[in-house]
Amino acid sequence: MAITGTWARLAVLATAAAVLLSGGALLPAVSAQAAPPGCTHDAVVCPSRVYVGASVPGLPSDPNATAAFTAATGVDPSVVLFFAGLNYQVDREALQRLVDDDRLPMMTWEPYDSTQPTANPYPLSRIAAGDFDAYLRQQASRIAAVDGPVAIRFAHEMNGNWYPWGAGVNGNTPADYVAAYRHVHDVVTGAGATNAVWVWAPNVVDWPTPGDVGPYYPGDAYVDWAGFDAYFDDTNDTARLFAATVGQLDRVAPAKPIYVAETAVLPGSTRPAMILDQVAGLLAIPRLVGFTWFDHPSRHDWRIENDPTAAAALREALTSPYFGGAGHVDDPVVAPPVAMGPPWITGTAHVGQTLASSTGSWRATAESGALTLARRWYRCTDPVSPSSCVATAYTGGGFVPGSGYVGAFLRVAVTASNDVGSVVAWSAPTQAVLMTPATPAAPTVEGYSGALKIVFPRTVPTGATHWRLSIDGAPKQLIPVSTTTYWLTGLSNGTSYDLSLAAVSASSTGALSSAVTTGTAVPMAFPWNPSVSVTGTTVTVQVPRTAPTGATGWRLTVGTAIRDLPLDARPEVFTGLPPGVATPWTLRALAGGWNGQPGTSQAASGIFTPVTSEQLPASPVVPFVEARDGALRVVFPPAPARATHWQLTVDGVAKQLIPVGRADYWLTGLTNGRSYTIGLAGAVVTATASATGPATSGTAAPMPAPWNPVVTVVDTTATVTLPRTVPVGATGWQLTVGDVTRILPVGTTTSQFTGLVPGAATRWELRAVAGTWNGQSGSVTPAASGTFTPASVVPGQPAAPLVEARDGALRVVFPSPPADATHWRLTVDGVARQLVGIDRADYWLTGMTNGRSYSLSLAAVHMSSSASTTGPATTGTAVPMPAPYAPWISVRSSTATVQLPRVAPTGATAWRLTVGGVTRDLPIGTVMSEFTSLSGQVVSWELRAVAGIWAGGPGSTTPAVSGTFTG
Repeated sequence: MAITGTWARLAVLATAAAVLLSGGALLPAVSAQAAPPGCTHDAVVCPSRVYVGASVPGLPSDPNATAAFTAATGVDPSVVLFFAGLNYQVDREALQRLVDDDRLPMMTWEPYDSTQPTANPYPLSRIAAGDFDAYLRQQASRIAAVDGPVAIRFAHEMNGNWYPWGAGVNGNTPADYVAAYRHVHDVVTGAGATNAVWVWAPNVVDWPTPGDVGPYYPGDAYVDWAGFDAYFDDTNDTARLFAATVGQLDRVAPAKPIYVAETAVLPGSTRPAMILDQVAGLLAIPRLVGFTWFDHPSRHDWRIENDPTAAAALREALTSPYFGGAGHVDDPVVAPPVAMGPPWITGTAHVGQTLASSTGSWRATAESGALTLARRWYRCTDPVSPSSCVATAYTGGGFVPGSGYVGAFLRVAVTASNDVGSVVAWSAPTQAVLMTPATPAAPTVEGYSGALKIVFPRTVPTGATHWRLSIDGAPKQLIPVSTTTYWLTGLSNGTSYDLSLAAVSASSTGALSSAVTTGTAVPMAFPWNPSVSVTGTTVTVQVPRTAPTGATGWRLTVGTAIRDLPLDARPEVFTGLPPGVATPWTLRALAGGWNGQPGTSQAASGIFTPVTSEQLPASPVVPFVEARDGALRVVFPPAPARATHWQLTVDGVAKQLIPVGRADYWLTGLTNGRSYTIGLAGAVVTATASATGPATSGTAAPMPAPWNPVVTVVDTTATVTLPRTVPVGATGWQLTVGDVTRILPVGTTTSQFTGLVPGAATRWELRAVAGTWNGQSGSVTPAASGTFTPASVVPGQPAAPLVEARDGALRVVFPSPPADATHWRLTVDGVARQLVGIDRADYWLTGMTNGRSYSLSLAAVHMSSSASTTGPATTGTAVPMPAPYAPWISVRSSTATVQLPRVAPTGATAWRLTVGGVTRDLPIGTVMSEFTSLSGQVVSWELRAVAGIWAGGPGSTTPAVSGTFTG
């Protein structure tokens, strides 16, 4: 018999599967039942077909209340559900009319007043205590008077918290509910209502942490149907919504038929498809005896008659012979089987492990003929659609996948057949079949600056789809085995990283990993080039003195010879190379290791062609090396014959070859004062090789430019006073005046040049010298330079200046300048001050120490636009001192006695005392001095401290303390 409409879809691809399963093994016939499994056939409690109920406004009194539902769905409902409070007076006539129309009335008896939903007029405890028994008996008598069954659903959805009798509301406990339910049952039954069908219906357990409905179950003796309420009130809801609640009913009331007392689907564009899924899911509940569509407007407009598209979907779904409308609920069922539970597969989908399968559970009837089941295993590329599946030869309950199934998804399809038709049910797919790969070989790891380059093994273990690479225990994302290289970046040079590599058999549903192979690796900068010197058929390679940070050794390859060397390896010699044949070389730094093989850096590489010594450039002459601040400037000499490039080395480390057309080369980033060994050789470079001739070598030191010297010209003689501060690292001076150059020790203070030409401009230069090269200076700084013109005009020697001692200072009062003088030259302890114009009267020397004797000199200078001439100096000593204390003066008659201060200023050597017109220089130990013949006069007096000596007189005196008295 052909299967059409919804039931063809619910039968799950029956036609296609019939082709796929052709030749599949048949399982023994399964006896079909006329009623749901778990209950004995009963025309009311366990009929042949599934009740289709409706809850609509106007029930139970309005005889036409269900007309709109029937018109929309094509089903005259076999159950009509209405709601009544505990104050409701049962309408026996209305119930009898429904029964006479072959409908089962179902009264949802709610212990509350719907007009006051938050009130609690009928507490569970009072119901159980019998406070409402009179009312219950009255209603029971009316129910008993109905000639036919009446279903009673007392206090539904008790596991929710939205009704006064709900869990936790008003202090309710499960025990309170059970006691109230049992009491209502016992009173109603005891009053003669034995025609009642008792329905216990919690709410579907679909919230995030579903509760256990078991504590609310009154017991098998009090329940005919165990059911629940379940709405599709979210567009993501599917028939899976029922599973958790059905599972709890299987545990709590396994012997009771299941009735879904309220259900509906929210409005919207997805409503038709959701209805088909919902009805199929209901029919798949093994013990289902019926369901009721809630056809009211409430939080959604659940009414089906207002939605023609949804009504058409529900009409199509209810055409199945397994459903019964009014008067047909116990009609025989002649229909293809319906899968209530799909086949399933247990076990782990790994190569070599056994998988087991079931045939599922089916709804079928004896009237449709014997049920036979045929099973087959399928190999699928898509875990969603069975259309990607290809049949295997296996039809048994068990299956062991081999390596050829790696990556495939396995499913079981069962074809259920009876005399009416065939239906195919598919199991859920297994995870993709996986296998544990063998441990991979070690990868090749190459260190880069801040990175590691991983080259995966060429041979991929069988079954592997990806590589799993970990660094310091942290795995990276899986890498397809088609990838040949992988970069680890953002790493620190010189740091050792622990690496591991595993082969992985991976799919979208799982993964199996091999054992790991492990090693260590170190990111390293690119190594410097070695020094490669070719003489004839012998090459000498000197590895760089500076290795990349973290390196532990070198790997040097010349031609086919490979040598692993320590970091401080001496020059390596390779002999017997074929003349004229290009020979490659590579140098890598080594660090880390994997399976006994070290990790390497990038390769410095090159090619050379062995030549004879006659073809090499000769040793060059010494270059000029100019010392700069933190740098050396190498000025190349003329290139030797055949040389195309210069090979420059610093402390044995070769720089890149430099074309001979270049005039100079800067070595920067050096340390001032440090001696560097410099080598220079001519090199021959061809398209395939290079060869270096013998080198000239020396030492040089970077230095800042020196300070200017002091150049003093007297007549035709120039005296050059060299700077006291020498550049760090300097070992001497190179001083040139005119055409005379002198190399002077670094401790030289002055150098004199005589016989200069008067009136002729003469140039001078001063350079600091360091290092040595073939007996010459290794490096010189840039020159400090200038010019002067020797002149015949020489100022005379000046008179001694007046030097006034002050507290921490000396004030020099200049004398009259000699003829031709333009400036004064003043020195303190041999250190010249800046020249002072002769128009200035005095000069202050500050920041000095009281009591200390300073050597001073003063000379007159004649300055022209190009030179200066200094005349002979006058010299002396002077001492800074504070002003002295005032003396004590006693006058008697015409005699004044001056008592000198007991404390003299530090450094003072004498006193200079003036009274009236008499001045006396007194030793520092003098106590008093008398002055006579002062009668009748106003006499002035002054006292100064004296120190030092200049031209036979005092070198310096303090300012005077002074006053007057009358003799």
